[in-house]
Amino acid sequence: ATGILTLSGTTTLLNYRTALRSVRYRNKSEAPTTTNRIVSFTVTDGSAVNPASNIINKTVTITAINDAPVATNVIITAANDRIGTLNTGSFTFTDPDGDDPGTHSFKWYRSISSDGSSATLITGAITATYRPAKADGGNYIGFEVTPVDEFGLAGLPVRSAFRYINANPVATNATIYAPLTQPGSIIRGRFTYSDKEGNPRGNSIFYWYRSTVSN
Repeated sequence: ATGILTLSGTTTLLNYRTALRSVRYRNKSEAPTTTNRIVSFTVTDGSAVNPASNIINKTVTITAINDAPVATNVIITAANDRIGTLNTGSFTFTDPDGDDPGTHSFKWYRSISSDGSSATLITGAITATYRPAKADGGNYIGFEVTPVDEFGLAGLPVRSAFRYINANPVATNATIYAPLTQPGSIIRGRFTYSDKEGNPRGNSIFYWYRSTVSN
């Protein structure tokens, strides 16, 4: 781009000198070309014959600065909210300079609150996918990405909204009901079923064991 700045009027030489020395070049582009810019100065004394001076050129050197990439639309998708189901984190990568993506950094967090205010890092969860473990049941999980450009410059970390993971049901008070102890008599197992979310009981899995000792 080109432009002309014209200063006119009657004032002291010192004021004109100060004004000319205050001229600055600013490029607002996020990806400027690094070709040198030329700023030219010429003055006139206002006379009718040959009023203009010679032209003085100053070279402005442009140094492009790599701007950090940005992660937006950070979300978690999963088929359901059960333990063991694959959760996938995704996001939108943008770079002010148009750089390609590099190797991003991923983290997963566990929280007892839906806003993630009490979140703790899940050790070992460093990829864009995660399968909730039993410790996640009844809690919330969140996905965090730190975007990195092709030159290794990292942006700010951004977290997703936290997602609830369904807790496992619990069996307590397991007992054996055996009104008769003779061989061939029917023995029944009994237990108390409870579920944090109030989900109804499904098809439970039962096992029977044999031992030569009472305990």
